[in-house]
Amino acid sequence: MAIEDRMASAPLPPQGEVMPEDIMQVELAEAQALDETVAGNAPTGRFGKTRLSALARSVNQFNKLIGAPEIETTFEDIKDGPLPEGLFRAIMAIESATGDYTMAEGDEENIHSFGDLNAVTRDKDLAAISAKITKLVKDKDFKKFLQTDAPEEAPVEEVVEEVAVEEEAPTEEAALDLAALGF
Repeated sequence: MAIEDRMASAPLPPQGEVMPEDIMQVELAEAQALDETVAGNAPTGRFGKTRLSALARSVNQFNKLIGAPEIETTFEDIKDGPLPEGLFRAIMAIESATGDYTMAEGDEENIHSFGDLNAVTRDKDLAAISAKITKLVKDKDFKKFLQTDAPEEAPVEEVVEEVAVEEEAPTEEAALDLAALGF
């Protein structure tokens, strides 16, 4: 059987139903888009290994709160280069959490924001981010926010539609055929 024939005879999902393959493709596309965003947008500057390590330790305090794995805390000095990708990803995740927290609190301005991450170019900027993360980790309301369970998605129930089959009266020709067969 040719592939075209198999594709043509393959059952299609009911209209509006999302197939697991579709979900996986969407998630893969989102992950690839994030990778491209991270790779091209990490702040560039001069960062010392001591300050990078201190920032990573602050990030790990946050990660401990949410049950995420620790990130690497050993770095080399960076002279006019991008912030390490893992560290930048973690900072972006924390920034996102502060935005969610701000929205949940009903505030209009994210006072916990790290600001424009593209403006991070020196150790002084890393120290400011590290201090904000450390302050957030100690904030009781923020910790409570992080530890609340995310709303669970409703379990997906399979809906089986019963189709009523109406028997049609046999046509005259069909009735004659049935009569000839002895029915």
